[in-house]
Amino acid sequence: MVNGKYLVEKLIVYAKSFLYLAETDEIYMRNCLLASLRLSSPLSEVPNLDFIKEMSVPDVLFDEIKDYSRENAIASDDTQATLFAASVFGMLTQKPSEINTTFSYLKEKMGAQALEHGDAGFQLELLPGYAMQIMVWEGDEEFPPNAQILYSANFETGFAAEDRVVAGDILISAIKAQM
Repeated sequence: MVNGKYLVEKLIVYAKSFLYLAETDEIYMRNCLLASLRLSSPLSEVPNLDFIKEMSVPDVLFDEIKDYSRENAIASDDTQATLFAASVFGMLTQKPSEINTTFSYLKEKMGAQALEHGDAGFQLELLPGYAMQIMVWEGDEEFPPNAQILYSANFETGFAAEDRVVAGDILISAIKAQM
């Protein structure tokens, strides 16, 4: 059985490490998670959860949320459990206004051009003639929030695959520096 209180603390650490949960929002988010998981109080003593900071993807946490939701009659089947887990991660993810603030910075300070794709999107030139696009979808009841990075067609001839990954990392690092 999944320990819900322990799961809440793992989600808080994950959100602080990867989803830019601010210290000032930690108590609020913990209370939101406790309410969503139908828990009345947090863990009395938080154990060391540094291993969460080493995760490359949150799949284990996503599966734990799904298991917890089925074990505690929050969800009656796998589809409902998946939707519930997606809604929990949606709570943890930065709000559209925060993402829009970051995109506004990209537009003003980095010369990004707004795109019509997605709920928010911009195109930037990494080097002259080599464009990258980043698009974000807020998500809804059916689909979780999502983001994609796309490269101009000439990236393939100008950059090796590992260099394209580095280019994406540079873009993400620039965005993260503004969050």
